[in-house]
Amino acid sequence: MFGAGFAYVVTENLPCFSISLTMISGKPLSAGAVAAALIALLAEAPAQADARISMLSDVTFGTLSTAADQTMRQNVCAYSRQGFTALGYGVRATGSGTGNAFTLASGARTLAYEVQWADAASQTAGTQLTANVLSPGYDNSALFNGCTFQTNGTATLIVIIRGTQAAAATAGNYTGTLQITIVPE
Repeated sequence: MFGAGFAYVVTENLPCFSISLTMISGKPLSAGAVAAALIALLAEAPAQADARISMLSDVTFGTLSTAADQTMRQNVCAYSRQGFTALGYGVRATGSGTGNAFTLASGARTLAYEVQWADAASQTAGTQLTANVLSPGYDNSALFNGCTFQTNGTATLIVIIRGTQAAAATAGNYTGTLQITIVPE
């Protein structure tokens, strides 16, 4: 018997907005001044696209069965915008194996796994990802970064260790890192 686990690396681009309003001679700010400042803020929204992923957690398979596939699913929040416009996104996954392969390691021994992505929460299957290859064409359904009001997330990350891979592996504690990058489109 052996266990397997992952740690995630989250990459994010954090935008910053600022707004400045100045009172003149102690006079209160007018609604027009506030509206003008907000319009200026919108006009100066970042031209560069912003993409994020959140709600990721470590995956621990525990003791694996060699008779069946072991699948772990988790809902995540994928967010992609340019200013205030929602954008589609692509997903790039890289593993910690040789050449960014999706493998776990126990010393020199390895255990391959598969990664799938679905652009809706609570899915049982998704698009098969290839290590370090962008998988494009997903819809952004996040209303806000971090899915503030979408507590179930907007996408599903699926990690599978096939029974045939587990059966061929030597007993040990297998670990690795899976990095997920969201790329705006």
